[in-house]
Amino acid sequence: MNDDLSKMTDPAWPDLQAFLAVARTGSLAAAAAHLGTSAPTLGRRIQALEDQLGLRLFTKGTAGYRLTEPGEQLLKSAEAVEQTVLAFIRHRDALTQDVAGTVRVAAPETIITHFLAPNLPELHTRFPRLSLAFTTGAALVNLPRREADIGIRIGQPGEDQLLARKIGEIAFRAYAPRVSSIVAKSKCDLRTVPWIGWGEEFATLAIARTAYEVFDPARQISGASTMQLQLSLAKQLGAALLAPDFVGRADPDLCEVLDITFLVQPLWLVSSAESRGSARAEAVIAWIVSSVRSLNH
Repeated sequence: MNDDLSKMTDPAWPDLQAFLAVARTGSLAAAAAHLGTSAPTLGRRIQALEDQLGLRLFTKGTAGYRLTEPGEQLLKSAEAVEQTVLAFIRHRDALTQDVAGTVRVAAPETIITHFLAPNLPELHTRFPRLSLAFTTGAALVNLPRREADIGIRIGQPGEDQLLARKIGEIAFRAYAPRVSSIVAKSKCDLRTVPWIGWGEEFATLAIARTAYEVFDPARQISGASTMQLQLSLAKQLGAALLAPDFVGRADPDLCEVLDITFLVQPLWLVSSAESRGSARAEAVIAWIVSSVRSLNH
């Protein structure tokens, strides 16, 4: 082995992952959550990287972490390394024909809870060496960067380079707790009731915009970043909300306020072309399609 190579102390890929995550989020906490580590651990890794390079990569201010000039110059090189590593991983996965290993699925919590989780025993029985890691939330994960292998998205499929397949539709209707006094005989009546919606950071979502049209914005008493949390708040506060019809029908504590569908959104299954080449990803895709088929039945 070349002695020079064996003595190299250049940054390793995990160091560059840490650098890229902080550069993209501007926050140790957000970057640590993305990488599955703690903020103090990530902070020590960044400090060690700066010491190793002999360069200050970030400045910390009230707005978070900002790249220094050397950091800005190294960012593109780090992103080029990232693309090379991800290409290597995709190639490896494409060569793996055994249905084994972990497939990361990013999906809305309600889809996981109502359609995927109940069918997990069937998948495990068929492929005992296959495991799923779920990511949920209203924000989109980046599949081309391998933040997940497969995504299930409501409304729009997302990045142009993804392979997208429409696998169903979701109808949103108005629901309220059965124990509440909320009654509506018309759309106008809904403008008078207290309601739960999305937080301000999700105001651009189609479901959030529709809720503002259905209910009176002045009567919104709370907001939340997930549908599950909105359901909990609605029950605790005796308020109405717009929810997927499969959620409302399945919850004995909810009743439909008005027999109207206010929004219908397509449900998309998305993946990168490279993910589609692995046997384990294809197995999970087929299982997801089968699991959500009842959406249209």
